[in-house]
Amino acid sequence: MKPAAWAIVWRLAPLLRREWALHPWRHGAALLAVALGVALAWSVHLINHSALAEFGAAVRQANGQPDLSLRAQREGFDDAWLERVQADPAVALATPVLEVDSHGRAAPGARRFALRVIGVDALSIAAVAPQLLPRPAGDREPWSVLDPQAAFANAAAREALGGVSSLEVQSGPRWVALALAGDVAAGGGPLVVMDIAGVQQHFGLLGRVTRIDIRLAAGADAAALLQRLALPPSIRAADAGAGEQRIS
Repeated sequence: MKPAAWAIVWRLAPLLRREWALHPWRHGAALLAVALGVALAWSVHLINHSALAEFGAAVRQANGQPDLSLRAQREGFDDAWLERVQADPAVALATPVLEVDSHGRAAPGARRFALRVIGVDALSIAAVAPQLLPRPAGDREPWSVLDPQAAFANAAAREALGGVSSLEVQSGPRWVALALAGDVAAGGGPLVVMDIAGVQQHFGLLGRVTRIDIRLAAGADAAALLQRLALPPSIRAADAGAGEQRIS
């Protein structure tokens, strides 16, 4: 406060004391009313924030969307971050994803087409991205989702392959032969889903992931989690606030 303002307050102090002495209950009631109003407004803000957070989490869970995603700025990051994320008490589930832009073809000499290869952990992906859950064909065993040579194609990829059950994907100068073992519900352009270990092996990306999808524990604060993780510049967190604004 500036010196001039202090001088004014000092001069008014005797008048304020006399006024309080003459009408103590009136001023006390007014002060109490202001305090209750501020407390009520703050309570409404807290209730609204909590309700939006819980409703947002319910909507994301119903839609099969993660509460938070950690993404690589460039060519992936060390999958050791997965253990660090999973160890935090605010995390109910964390699953790794590895995405590679490549090309595919039905057989040697066949026309090639742009293909996205997505490596997932089939045992945990359903909770955060059910559209990427591999669905084995009728003649395949359930554990084929863990086979590093098995690929699960969406409708666009199957159309590009012309209905054949074999697939080759390009990894640098060489082509890797895979077996179509089923499908996935994901839409969009041609893509195949594989076990993440197989993608790491075939594309020379051992120990790398491009994304970690996170389901938070009930009542957990995403901002506090990110503060504890202290992410490096090469990893960014997807903005969860925009989704809550749309829900609001």
